[in-house]
Amino acid sequence: MPSDRSLPDAAPRKGAAIKLFGVAFIFVGMLDTMLSWRGGFRMDGTYALLIAFGFFLFALGVIRSGGRT
Repeated sequence: MPSDRSLPDAAPRKGAAIKLFGVAFIFVGMLDTMLSWRGGFRMDGTYALLIAFGFFLFALGVIRSGGRT
């Protein structure tokens, strides 16, 4: 029978998936930005929106997790 001290560790981590999607959006936005910069293409605002949306999702995940690491 598990002790009461092990129950909080087994609880699902809230906000982890949201943070992961945020990091993925930041990563894709940065890669697109660097590829456009390297290729000499005009930078669209779409890449900045991807990065900003990624930061928004990451912050939402941090808030949802309640400061747990």
